[in-house]
Amino acid sequence: MAALFGIMLGGALGASVRFSVAGLWLKDYSSDFPWGTLVVNLMGSFIFGVVYSWYQYRSAEGLLSMALLVGFCGALTTFSSFAFDCLRLIERGATLMGVAYISLSVLGSIFALYAGARLIQFS
Repeated sequence: MAALFGIMLGGALGASVRFSVAGLWLKDYSSDFPWGTLVVNLMGSFIFGVVYSWYQYRSAEGLLSMALLVGFCGALTTFSSFAFDCLRLIERGATLMGVAYISLSVLGSIFALYAGARLIQFS
């Protein structure tokens, strides 16, 4: 029951950060490109890499890791929004922009996860 509560709390925090970051980004930068979703996906992937590596290299598991990885990062990253944004770009005829968005999101998230993991490995 404690794990579920931790995941719920982490999810609430992750969703709040996602709303704040994406909302503030959209408020300040008007663009057809879904920058807010891209930023939270990259940020979430980096945080996931840091937390996962932190616990892996210290042979630790527990409530905090579940709350951060499943709850916080799960609510922060937004691949359902990603799919919707891709579809919207394609429907508007912005296929090249859609391909760029997919490439930046997927490759950027993999790189951010790697960078987060490497940051912990060298500390």
